[in-house]
Amino acid sequence: MRYAALAITDECSLAGVVRAHTEARRLRMPLIIGATMRLMIAAPGLSSGSSSNPASSAAATGPRLALLAQSRRGYGNLAQWITVARRRAAKGQYLALMSDIEGKVPTAPMLTGLPDCFALLVASVMPFETFFAQAMWLKTWFGHERAAIALPLLHHAHDALLADLVQRVAALTGLRIVAVGDVLMHARSRKPLQD
Repeated sequence: MRYAALAITDECSLAGVVRAHTEARRLRMPLIIGATMRLMIAAPGLSSGSSSNPASSAAATGPRLALLAQSRRGYGNLAQWITVARRRAAKGQYLALMSDIEGKVPTAPMLTGLPDCFALLVASVMPFETFFAQAMWLKTWFGHERAAIALPLLHHAHDALLADLVQRVAALTGLRIVAVGDVLMHARSRKPLQD
């Protein structure tokens, strides 16, 4: 089986894009540029535009998204969001808030709905109600056309449970299901760096 394209989605970073672009060009393989983001639900009193370090104020972990730029504009919006998320956290960390996508960053109104980016809600085993709420949030802010549920089946013991959860939520929300690999390194020798 040959891949038609490959997506590179570093966590809250576009750092691997230049090297990936060079290699994809050499192989004549289309490259999809993106990033993964673990979103947080802000605690009361936390301003999305705050430049201080609110990491200690974050109340709960929200959805994990894989975001794929669909155009130069999408790439620019994604890069802007990464900048916002990195600036409000300590060096080497980030704080991406669900409210960022809801248009609550005063200095970056263009982040509302993250135009020209396709969003994948990366599934993990969790209560049905929580995952359903995350999927509905995704559909609300990205629309049916720019959102899907990502299903990583990694030969873990809970794969059947995860697949059932995703199928139930997809049926109720109308979101498509996309198979993803959730690859974290290109060669086994890179595992120490990944760890």
